[in-house]
Amino acid sequence: MPWCHTCEAEFVEGVTSCADCGGTLSAGPPQPKPEKERGPAGLVLLADVDDGVEAGLLEGLLRQNDIPFVKRHREAGEYISILMGRSAYGVGILVDERDYERARELLAFLRPGGDG
Repeated sequence: MPWCHTCEAEFVEGVTSCADCGGTLSAGPPQPKPEKERGPAGLVLLADVDDGVEAGLLEGLLRQNDIPFVKRHREAGEYISILMGRSAYGVGILVDERDYERARELLAFLRPGGDG
C-alpha cells in the first residue's frame, strides 16, 4: 500500500499523490520518528484541591505513577500553609500536558463520579 511520509497516511493502490499535502507516495509505512527529548513542560491545571488530605492523596497517586507535578498556591496560601500547616485557599495541581490524560484517570479514581 502507498504511504505519504509527510502526513503518515495510507492510501489505496493506484493513488500516486497525497490528497492532503500533494506529496508523492512511496511503498511501505514511514519509519517511526524518534521520540523527542522532553523539553520545557507545557503545564496544565489538573485540579484545584483542598490543601490537605486531598492534595496529599493526589500527589501520592501522581508520584506512584511517575507523573511529575507542580503545586500552585492561590493568594497567600503558601505562606499561610507554612505558618498554619495548611491553607483554606486550596492549591492547584499542574501536570505536563503530555501526562494530562493519565493524570485525569488517576483523578477520576480519587473522585469517582466527581467533576475532576
